Amino acid sequence: MKTFDLYRHPTLGYEAVKRGFAWPGFFIGAIWALSKRMWLGGTLLLVAWVFLLGARSDAETKGDPGGAFVLLVIMAVLAVTAGFIGNSRWAKSLVRRGYEHLGAGDADEPDAAVAAFVRKAAVEPTVPTPR
Repeated sequence: MKTFDLYRHPTLGYEAVKRGFAWPGFFIGAIWALSKRMWLGGTLLLVAWVFLLGARSDAETKGDPGGAFVLLVIMAVLAVTAGFIGNSRWAKSLVRRGYEHLGAGDADEPDAAVAAFVRKAAVEPTVPTPR
């Protein structure tokens, strides 16, 4: 089971963000970030990848295996970094866009975490706040 942080937006509904490493951020960082509406981070990742791929291609064309290897290591570090910070950046992005953090829940998938939270909230009586 994985632990998910649950967020709710008044009009856009629920989102569940997994705690820990973001595998989509590692494998397809820029595309994943842009799909989660993290425009600045996704754009910066995309620009960095285009630059690094071009520089690596240029190094290989010029017969510089050391330079190509260094650029490959930089690309790997960028991918690992995107994996480690991806989910926390997504959670911060949701809060900035008006989502409210509801708590955390354990589930195998994000949809199951949301369903379990909604089910639990519907069963538990709400305690009125004193005025």
